[in-house]
Amino acid sequence: MKRCTVYSKYIIVTALALLLSVGSYAQSFKITGTVTGNDGLPVIGATIFIDGTTQGVTTDLNGKYSISTSPDAVLRFEYIGFETIKEAVQNRNIIDVIMQEKATGLDEVLVIGYAIGNKRSVSGSVERVTAEQLNTGYLASPIDAIRGKVPGLVISQSGGALGTPTMRIRGTSSLSGGSDPLVIIDGVFSNLTMLYELSSQDIEEITVLKDASETAQYGSRGAAGVIVITTKKGKEGVATVNYYGQFGVSQTFKSIDMLDANEFRTLMNTEFSGAGIDLGENTNWFDWVQNDFVFQNNHNLSLTQGSKNASMRASVGINQRNGLIRGTDYNTYNFRFNATQWAMKRKLKLELNAEGTYRESDSKPNVWSSALVYNPTFPSWRNTTTGMWDVDPAAQSMTTHPGELMDTEMKTNHLRITATGRATYTIVDGLSVSAFGSFKLNNSLMKTYYPNNVTNYAGVRGQATVNNGDDKEWLGSVQMNYVKEIGKHSINALALVEAQSFYTFDNAIVVQGFDTNYFKWNNLEAGATIDWGNATSNADKNTILSYMLRLNYMYDNKYVFTLNARTDGSSKLGANHKWGFFPSASAAWVVSNESFMKDQTLFSTLKLRAGYGVTGNQSAISPLNSLNLMAPSGLSEYNSQPVVTYAIISNSNPDLQWETKYTFDIGVDVTMLKGRLRFTADYYRSHTKDMLYTYSVSVPPFTYSTLLANLGEMTNNGFELSISGDVIKKHDWGLTIQGNVAHNKNKLISLEGTYDGEAFTTAKWINVTSQGGAGMVGNTGVTYMAEGYPVGIFRLPVHDGFEVDDQGHLTYKFKDLDDSGSIDLGDDGDRAIVGQVVPKFNASLGFRLFYKKFDLSAQLNGAFGHYIYNFSSMALSNLNNFPLYNVISSAPESNIYDIKHTTYWLERGDYVHIEYITLGYNILSKGKGLVSDIRLALSCNNVATITGYSGLTPLINSADFTNGIDARNVTPLQRTFTLMLQVNF
Repeated sequence: MKRCTVYSKYIIVTALALLLSVGSYAQSFKITGTVTGNDGLPVIGATIFIDGTTQGVTTDLNGKYSISTSPDAVLRFEYIGFETIKEAVQNRNIIDVIMQEKATGLDEVLVIGYAIGNKRSVSGSVERVTAEQLNTGYLASPIDAIRGKVPGLVISQSGGALGTPTMRIRGTSSLSGGSDPLVIIDGVFSNLTMLYELSSQDIEEITVLKDASETAQYGSRGAAGVIVITTKKGKEGVATVNYYGQFGVSQTFKSIDMLDANEFRTLMNTEFSGAGIDLGENTNWFDWVQNDFVFQNNHNLSLTQGSKNASMRASVGINQRNGLIRGTDYNTYNFRFNATQWAMKRKLKLELNAEGTYRESDSKPNVWSSALVYNPTFPSWRNTTTGMWDVDPAAQSMTTHPGELMDTEMKTNHLRITATGRATYTIVDGLSVSAFGSFKLNNSLMKTYYPNNVTNYAGVRGQATVNNGDDKEWLGSVQMNYVKEIGKHSINALALVEAQSFYTFDNAIVVQGFDTNYFKWNNLEAGATIDWGNATSNADKNTILSYMLRLNYMYDNKYVFTLNARTDGSSKLGANHKWGFFPSASAAWVVSNESFMKDQTLFSTLKLRAGYGVTGNQSAISPLNSLNLMAPSGLSEYNSQPVVTYAIISNSNPDLQWETKYTFDIGVDVTMLKGRLRFTADYYRSHTKDMLYTYSVSVPPFTYSTLLANLGEMTNNGFELSISGDVIKKHDWGLTIQGNVAHNKNKLISLEGTYDGEAFTTAKWINVTSQGGAGMVGNTGVTYMAEGYPVGIFRLPVHDGFEVDDQGHLTYKFKDLDDSGSIDLGDDGDRAIVGQVVPKFNASLGFRLFYKKFDLSAQLNGAFGHYIYNFSSMALSNLNNFPLYNVISSAPESNIYDIKHTTYWLERGDYVHIEYITLGYNILSKGKGLVSDIRLALSCNNVATITGYSGLTPLINSADFTNGIDARNVTPLQRTFTLMLQVNF
C-alpha cells in the first residue's frame, strides 16, 4: 500500500510536469504584427486578446504588438470606434490587420424604450447621446451633461440655484402639471430628481424620445417626451478600476449694486430729512449672507470585470457642493451594482441591478430678497444687550432681517433604494421571453426650526416642523421579443404586459413654545404647543395595468414601418374612463440604399421619416381626484368634548381621464462626405385634447366650489435642426463642431366646455403669475393666458412717460388703450400683450479640438424671442419705501416714487451663454503598467453671458410658462473653475 502511494505521487508529479511543459511550449509561440486603420495610420492602444481568455497586450505608438500564445489560438483585435476582428494564428508568426471604423449615423445602436434597434430601423424622432458625447465642464448632474446636446430639449434653471432644473421637450403640453418628461433608468420608471442625483460617470448613453410615434410605448405617461438612461455594465475582457474626480471652486461674478451705508445715510439725511434709523455700521448684506468661495467635490470610483458568461460593474459616487449662501450645502452619495450571468448554454440571461442614493441638504429660505433691501447701517451681529437682532419695526412688516433668516435651519434628508432583476430566455433563435421586476423605496425627511429669539417667531416662542415621506413602487412585466432577418425582410416585434403599483405615506407635525433653542427638532416634547391642524398625515395608493404590442419591419434595408399599440388602465381615473388606448404608426425611407443612389458620392446616408401617434398624461391627477371626498375641517364641541368636524373638499367626476396628445412628425437624417457631415431636421405638430383644468362651479348643483375636468385644448408646433461635422479629421489632430436650433410655437385653443349640463367658462384673461411688493395695492398680475395665445404672455399697462408731482418726484404714466378717458389697471383694463415668457428659439453650439494629447472643448447655449419682467429693478427703484427699504444705486437719479406694473420694466431676455471651456491633456493613454490611462483637465463654467438684459442674469428658468419674472429671488450666477482627473487601472 505504501509503494502504491509513492507510485501514485510519482505519476501525479510527472503528469503535472508534462502539462506544464506543454503549456510552456504552447505559450512560447510568438506573434508580432502591426495594427492600422482604414486610413493607413497606426492604431495606438488597440487591444489584442487571446480569444476566450482575458490575456492580452496593446499596440505601441507605431501600432505594433507582440504576444505569445499557441499556434492554433485565435487573436481578437479590439479598439473603441473600430469593428472587432478575429484572426486564427494557424502557425503564423506575423499577423498584420487593418481595422475598419464602426459604421456611424444610421447604424448606431439605440435603446428605443422597450425595444433595441438602430437609427436605420427607427422611423420616429429619436436622439442618442453617448458617454463620450456628454458635456465636459463641471457636471453637477447628468442633466448638465446633456444641456444643449438635443434640439427641442430645453433645460433651464434660475441663476446659480442648487437643485433639479426645469426640463421641457417640445414645449409645454399641460396647464395642471405633468410637463416634465418621463425618465426611464435601466427600465425603471423614474423622474427628474432621480436623474439629477445619478452620477454622470455611470451613464452609458441617453436616448431622448421626442415624438409620439415612439413615446406611445409609454402610453398614459409619454405625452411630455421620454428620456431613457442606460447605465454602464460589466463587459467581457480585462478587469478595470476607474476613478473620476472633479475639484471645483466658484465665486459670484455679478451682483446688484445697492446703496452702501454712506450713500444710504447721505440720501436719508438730504432727501428724507433724517427720517429712518442709522445704527452707525457699514454692512453689505448681500455679501454678508454669501460664502466668499464655493467648493465642489465630485468623485466616482468603479470596478468592472467580465468573462464570456458573466460580468459585473460596481461603482460608488460622492457629490459634495456648498451653497452660495453660508450654511447651505447639497451632498449626494450613491452606489450602483449590476451583474449579468449567462446559463443553459447561453440560452438564459440573468441580470441584477441595485442602486441607492442618499442626499442631504441644508437651506436658508428667502435670504436673497432680504439681503438686498435691508438697512446697511445695521450691524451684522445680535445686540449684546437684548440678545436679538436689531430690527426696524416698520421695516419688519415688509421684510425679515437677514440675520434672522440665516438663523433659521432647514435640513432635508432623502434615501432611495432601487432593485431590479431580469431573466431572458431564448426559446429558439430570434424568439425570447423575459420577465422583469423592480422595487423602489423613497424616504424623505425635512426638518425646520425657527428660533424663539427672532422677531417673527418670538411671539410663539420658536417653532419646529418635521415632515416625513415614505414612497414605495413595485413594477413587474413579461415581454416577448421576436427579432429575425429572413432574406430582405427584417422583423423586430415585441409583446408586453406590465403592472405597476404606487404607495405613498406622509406626515407632518408643527410644534411651538420652546423655552430653549438647544433641542431644535430633536426633542419635540420641549415645545409646549401643538395646535389642531398642525399634526397631519396622508396615504395614497394607485395602480396601472398595461398591455403593449410593437412591430418594426424593414424591407431590403430601405423601407421601415413601425407600429405601437398600448392600452393603460389606471385606478386614478373616473369610473367611466379607467382605460385608454395609445396607438402610433411611423414609416421611413432609406433613400441612400436605392439603386439610383449607388453612383453618387455626396450622400453617405439619406433617410426620410414620418410618424403619427397618441400619448397621454395623468401626472396632474391625484389618486382620489375623481371621487367626492370629505376631510377634517376644524374643531367643535359636543357634550363638553372637542370633536373634529368634516367638510366636503372635492366633487366627484366619473369622467375624469388623462390628457391626450396627438402628434405628427416628419424628419430627415443625412450623413455626407463619407460620414464627416451629419444633419437632422424635424417638423412637428401636436394637439393636446381633454386638457385638465380646475374650474369654479356653482354650489348647487355641485357640492364643492371647484372641479377638475378635461375640457381644454392646446397646440405646439415647431422645427428642430441639428448639424455636426468633422471639419478636421487626422490621426493626430481633429476638429468637430456641433450645433442645433429649435423653435416652438405654443397656442391655447380653448378652456371652455360643458360638463354635466353646466357650461364651464374662465375669465378672458387668466392670471398666471402675480407679483406684489411693498406699497402695491391690487393689480398685481404680470403674466396671463388666454384662448388664441401662447400660455405665459406678458399683459401689462403700457408706459407713457412720467408725471411730476409738486415735489419733483416721478410717477408712472400709462396709455389709455380703450380711449375711455380713465386708466384701468385691472386684469381686463388698459393692458396690452407685449411678449411671451417662454423663448421662441433655443440654440446651442459646441466644438472639440484635439491635437495629439491635448484637447479643447467649449459649449455655447442661447435663448431668443422672449421677455423678462425686471421686477427687481422696479421694486428696488421705488423711493417711496426708502429708508425702510434700501434701493438700487441708480434710484436717486431715477427719482421714481411709485411702484406699479408697467412695460417700462419689461426687457428682452435674449442671451448667449458660454456654458464652459475645457482644456484636457492625456498624460498616459493605453499604458501597459498598473495604470493604463491618466487624463487631466481644467474647466471654466459660466464663462460669460452676452445679453442686453440689465438685471442680475437672464437665466431665470424661462422654460416654465409660470415664470418670467425676475423677482429679487434669483440666485446669482457663479463662475466655476474645476480641475478634473481621470485614472484607469
